[in-house]
Amino acid sequence: MRRLLPHLALFLLPTSCDDAGPQRPASSYLVEPQVIDFGRYSSCDPPGPLPVRIANLGDEPLAVGDWEASCNCVVANFSGVNRIEPGEHLDVAVTLDPWGMPGPHGHDLTLLVGAAPEAIELRVRYQMDPEVVVRDTSRRRSSGPEEPVELSAVDGQPFRVLSIDPPIPIETGAAAATVATVAIPWSLLDAVAAGEAAEGLSDDVVEDLRGRMRRRENGTWRSLWLRVTTDHPVCGEVSFSIINDAPPEPVSGG
Repeated sequence: MRRLLPHLALFLLPTSCDDAGPQRPASSYLVEPQVIDFGRYSSCDPPGPLPVRIANLGDEPLAVGDWEASCNCVVANFSGVNRIEPGEHLDVAVTLDPWGMPGPHGHDLTLLVGAAPEAIELRVRYQMDPEVVVRDTSRRRSSGPEEPVELSAVDGQPFRVLSIDPPIPIETGAAAATVATVAIPWSLLDAVAAGEAAEGLSDDVVEDLRGRMRRRENGTWRSLWLRVTTDHPVCGEVSFSIINDAPPEPVSGG
């Protein structure tokens, strides 16, 4: 289980043996900030990298360079450096690459430092303010077999849907409007999840889609993230999830 290390500990000598508590050495390094806040931004104008500084306060070189995050939208770049000399520091560039999900979000970023790596938990925050929003950010199968996904312009400017990633066939109106719908057949996603041929999709696209699908232990697909691009004049990218909360029975070989 991960441990949250102290930002920087300062220990005072006890005035008597009676009030002396457990002794522990001061940390040989300092990591700041503990919270990386990218603030508010538009999905078409994402913020640049923010630094996290690791300072070596000890007398020996400090090993660094390993990390993990709770979301693949957060990346830590150590620029090839794998150790910090005593008295030196390293600024790790933390990059945010979300898929345009609106609203405030928070993710965990773990840095591992030291010869015996210790986990340092940091928090990454951001809020994306889109120009085009999805009525329900999660499209659920239980809400209706063929209910389309509805997109609308926050500022009332008309737009058209241009493409979807992954590139699956969709049905949408051709005329520009302040509201657009995207219909995605569940039967197509079921076929893809089972590894079957799907009309209009190449084998490469089918495998890409299968790789992006989250699955349950019984093999049925659970969810899929999709990103829609529109021609909204300010910013036209928006993401939503397809939730397969009423799955059919697993297909043999899928």
